[in-house]
Amino acid sequence: MKTKMISARVDKELELQIEYLKSSLGVQTMTQVLTEAIHHLYYDSKAKAVRKTPFELLEELQLIGCLEDEKSLSTDYKAELSASLYKKHGSTQ
Repeated sequence: MKTKMISARVDKELELQIEYLKSSLGVQTMTQVLTEAIHHLYYDSKAKAVRKTPFELLEELQLIGCLEDEKSLSTDYKAELSASLYKKHGSTQ
């Protein structure tokens, strides 16, 4: 595999972080640390790009529109629930 040389400026804090990562990861070069960091950032970014919204997941699982009931239930569900509980328990408490 053909490689390219990259030059980067780092401040003292970043240099200390790189040294810590070299020790923590058990690697010997800054190149290895930067390679690992770039791989992690790349795959995190790709994962976020394909992440689905809750609506998309529900749609994919065919859970949207899978039930049928009264059309007004979305607006008067509290009254319907109270009536159902009263019918079941004979009390609103």
